[in-house]
Amino acid sequence: MTLILSGKLAMAPIVETPRRVMDVATGTGIWALEFANPGSYVVGTDLSKIQPEPEVPNCHFEKDDCEEDWLWDPTFDYIHIRQIVTGIRDPKRLFQQSYDHLKPGGWLEIQDGTMELDGEGVEESHIRKWFDYCAAGATAKGFDVRKAKNYSTWLKDIGFTEIQAHRFEVPCSPWPRNAQAARIGAYQQRNMHDGLRGVSYLLLRNAGLSPEQIEAFVQATKVELREGKVKGYSYL
Repeated sequence: MTLILSGKLAMAPIVETPRRVMDVATGTGIWALEFANPGSYVVGTDLSKIQPEPEVPNCHFEKDDCEEDWLWDPTFDYIHIRQIVTGIRDPKRLFQQSYDHLKPGGWLEIQDGTMELDGEGVEESHIRKWFDYCAAGATAKGFDVRKAKNYSTWLKDIGFTEIQAHRFEVPCSPWPRNAQAARIGAYQQRNMHDGLRGVSYLLLRNAGLSPEQIEAFVQATKVELREGKVKGYSYL
């Protein structure tokens, strides 16, 4: 993410240092810890309290379900949401609650992926099929893992203004000639290879694959990832 955003922690055109910040679905808390500074107090929320005890006094973590009704005071200057594609069933409601808890003039920033693979000649690849199986398995349980393309419309419907949308291509291996894109691809290759089975086992089961089919498919996809011959990319 740091490479994709060219070293930035935020893309929102924030003029003044935001005093109160929320990091929704903070995960390990790394973004919240890095964003916290003497001028900003950052609250990171997540379903699991796995974050370290902050060594900085202006960062705090809370166990909280962001899909439930928010009990926070509506005083945030900036709300940051990253990678919720497989975790949030109703993102539009999440964005509405964010809107209701921002100060006038505050910013909401969402960084999310769409689980799909594009590129020349990727149609018959195992990697493309993996994305398609995951999407089908998620749909079977009421999740749309390609919903990020609707975010701008939903934000406008809620009442946000000055909406900006940026789309980045994330290579599935270090195949691009551009050095920065190749480095991003190397990280994504390792990311997908190591997490492939854990991320997708339940989704592949929901898509109708048997355990035996899943194991064979995952292994074949890992081989394809290691070879790096598929010149495909997903979107952020």
